[in-house]
Amino acid sequence: MRTARRAGETVPVALRERFVEIAGRILANEGEGNLTMRRVAAEAGCSTMMLYTLFGGKEGLVSQVHGECFRLLAHTLTEDKPKVDPLARILQLGHAYRTFALQHPTLYLAVFSRSAEASDVPVGARRQASPSFAPLVDAVRRAAEAGLLDEAIPSVMQAELLWAVVHGYVSLELTGYFAGEEALAQRQFELLLRACTDGFRAAPKSPRGVAATSKRRRR
Repeated sequence: MRTARRAGETVPVALRERFVEIAGRILANEGEGNLTMRRVAAEAGCSTMMLYTLFGGKEGLVSQVHGECFRLLAHTLTEDKPKVDPLARILQLGHAYRTFALQHPTLYLAVFSRSAEASDVPVGARRQASPSFAPLVDAVRRAAEAGLLDEAIPSVMQAELLWAVVHGYVSLELTGYFAGEEALAQRQFELLLRACTDGFRAAPKSPRGVAATSKRRRR
């Protein structure tokens, strides 16, 4: 059995994961106000001291929940997929994000639901989000450099807006808005992604503009 060492104590990894699972469920369903170290310890059948030894306190436990969510999300977004053009890559990432949320609804809601107030999120947990957001920013940047998206709009801004739209749709799905209509939800999500990327399309260049660009490149 794998174990995790902290402060001189050996704790089975499965038990540590159990702590995170319990905390994530409480955060997702009831909000941080109902999360206590005593409650998590009681549900896990261990001492509160063990929790404090492992996580240092409630903030450390919340940070661990966020860290696990973003670790799995980053893994989902960066796992090997067929090579595609930049715009198709953006669609690919959108579908991967939705897949992650549907496969890990408790973790997703624990981190992204209304009950997870931004002011309550530990600073360390916010930093853990960066690697999971980077693939989308990179895909948008490459699409803009290829002339497929509007370079006048910063890549980070486009990525944030795309994420906001995808997040909103996925959140509706997780709260049961499309229950019993999974095929429709899948189709609508695809249309939504395409509509969003189309909204950032670069405007067609006039013949004069194309000629001027070509001339500058030859210099």
